[in-house]
Amino acid sequence: MRRKPSRRSFLKTMGSVSLALPFARLLESSIVHAQSARPRRLLILMSPHGNLINFWRPQAVGTDFNIDYANSMLGPLQPFKNKIVVLDGVDYKVLYEKATTGHDYGHCTFLTGTAPAPRGSEVYPTGPSIDQVVGEHLAGICPRDTLSLGVFRLGGTTNANSMIFNASGGRVQSLIDPAAIYPMLFDGVVPPGGGTTPPDPAATAESRRKLALVTYLNGEANRLRPRLAGLERQKLEHHIEALAAIERRLGGPKSGSSAGASCDPGLISGGSLDPRAVDNIPALVDLQFDIIAQTFACDLTRVISFQFLQGGDPAPMPWIGLTGDMHDGLAHLASGTNAAAMKLIQLQRWYTTKVAELFARLDAIQDPQGGTVLDNTVVLWGNELGDPSMHSSINIPMIMAGGGAGAFVTGRHIRYSTSAEPRCSGVYGNCPTTDPFRDQTAHNQVLTSIAQMFGIEVNHFGDEKYTGTAPGLMS
Repeated sequence: MRRKPSRRSFLKTMGSVSLALPFARLLESSIVHAQSARPRRLLILMSPHGNLINFWRPQAVGTDFNIDYANSMLGPLQPFKNKIVVLDGVDYKVLYEKATTGHDYGHCTFLTGTAPAPRGSEVYPTGPSIDQVVGEHLAGICPRDTLSLGVFRLGGTTNANSMIFNASGGRVQSLIDPAAIYPMLFDGVVPPGGGTTPPDPAATAESRRKLALVTYLNGEANRLRPRLAGLERQKLEHHIEALAAIERRLGGPKSGSSAGASCDPGLISGGSLDPRAVDNIPALVDLQFDIIAQTFACDLTRVISFQFLQGGDPAPMPWIGLTGDMHDGLAHLASGTNAAAMKLIQLQRWYTTKVAELFARLDAIQDPQGGTVLDNTVVLWGNELGDPSMHSSINIPMIMAGGGAGAFVTGRHIRYSTSAEPRCSGVYGNCPTTDPFRDQTAHNQVLTSIAQMFGIEVNHFGDEKYTGTAPGLMS
């Protein structure tokens, strides 16, 4: 008969793996989520330079809406109209109510919901971005908690080309070189049915040995659980959660894993490209989007962010015939239907076309538990500005898509502002108290909605002044 271990001998054994425990976080709610029928993912996209509301806003057609009209910035998304939600009348209220606006501020507040504060020569948010919070909540389900990607010349080195921030408001630099990203993510990943590179037998044996040890410790911990109470019981529960996370990372049972036949990193090709060369931008975007699709297909993470270029970047876009300064010479001159406005529409339609291509990739991947990867993803696509000629923080172009495995109903245009013209007369989006903005919705409510979609029980995200979820968004 096998002798039961004493509490002292068990805790001594636990000490041998204690160094690994801080890196293995697994919340109880994450376990419940991982065992659900369909995985829920988060994908965040950002493109710069603002919009012209009259060419971005859908047109009403009875009880339906139309995005495929002449010069519509959203026209290329027509094939996915039933899989998007257009959020109309969403503002960065936390910025204009604190008399701040502009590219850097928009980048900082988009995903954090905070008004940035000065730190040295730059401004930084005062809290984390939503992707970091969701990634922490889902930690342990996949090999990576989050993945931050981008295509821009300056490499995520300033807040004008960053949108991801950690808990202290520090910048999380996006990865911009697909040639370096690919091996970091996919080395050792063998698609179902085999791959071109066989696994290393020695490494496989070592992984199995470690997995056997952790599995044994997990079993012993569960045997000990009924014999403890109070604080000692709580400590043991934390150990058990950590062991479960380590077991997953070593290749043990993954009840939440959704990798299936569509996992095939070999589909990604293109070689090495200079990630800061303007002419390479279209090819780099395509490579990054291939990486996003395969990262989700192989279930390497549930949270990905991607940023197109950066706010204020003057780089030309010769691949669509736009030369000169895209910032001062185009975005800030766009008004009505002038020549700059028509070029801004052309620029934004290119971004929309690429987003539609990404949606097509995700919608072609079937999840083993049902639906497509797009169906099971919460997609948020935003911008750092509204009207670029005003550096405005109102009417931020914001789209949600996918549905998040039933988290929200798609195929809708939600109009939050009912005023015919919600703007005030203040310059750069700042309103005097005598002429305030009218009935606008704080984007914080969108972020709170996303947090709740992933089971994070909060009543606000970012600035605590703006509570509640976005009306009518969640299922």
